[in-house]
Amino acid sequence: MGTPICFQKAFHKNTQLIIQSWRSNAFKAEDPDSTLILSFTSVGDAGRIDLIHLDVPDHDYDGVTQGWENYYWAPWRAYLATYAAQR
Repeated sequence: MGTPICFQKAFHKNTQLIIQSWRSNAFKAEDPDSTLILSFTSVGDAGRIDLIHLDVPDHDYDGVTQGWENYYWAPWRAYLATYAAQR
């Protein structure tokens, strides 16, 4: 089971890189914000997104890791597969 996002603030944004301060609602008050880095790269006619997520508290690591897959990557893959099939 993933953990929903409750806070995110972009520190840096451009067409190739997003850096955010990030925390889920499972972070404890004393937990520092984690840092999320998304990097966007063109690969031929397609693209690539690399995600680096730093300083996730140990007690929420599994929830955050599963959350990225369940709530972001899997839905995006499904959407893109449907989009590609319609082209």
